[in-house]
Amino acid sequence: MFFVIKISDLIITLFPPLLGFSLGGYALIVGFTTPEFLEFITGQNPTSVTIFQKVNGTFAVSILFQAMILLLGFIISLLASCEFDSLYADYVNYFITYLLLFVLIWGIFAIKDMIINIFNFGQLRHYEQWKKMIQDKRNNS
Repeated sequence: MFFVIKISDLIITLFPPLLGFSLGGYALIVGFTTPEFLEFITGQNPTSVTIFQKVNGTFAVSILFQAMILLLGFIISLLASCEFDSLYADYVNYFITYLLLFVLIWGIFAIKDMIINIFNFGQLRHYEQWKKMIQDKRNNS
């Protein structure tokens, strides 16, 4: 029971800033998307899945899971404070400890994916601007 409370407290402490970081990155990606840039990353085949859709989906799923993990940590923290008596308490505690450790580690590794997505989107944005600048120089020459 001690580990369940400690891990759920860690989740409640750690995940609000992670969720804020993810929402901030998502807002940057959505905010920096102009119609010209969206047309650039859509490419020649608008029926296939675009880079923007992949990044958008990655952020949306990650934010959804982080919010669910935070809610799970909060609910388990509340339930742990009730101190239920049961014959299966040890099995339930082992399962909940495993579950909480799994989602905690997943959330920590999701940070890497968020950073990579933001970096790749920034590089794509830079490439689009660079390509536009080269085309403008060619047209003006």
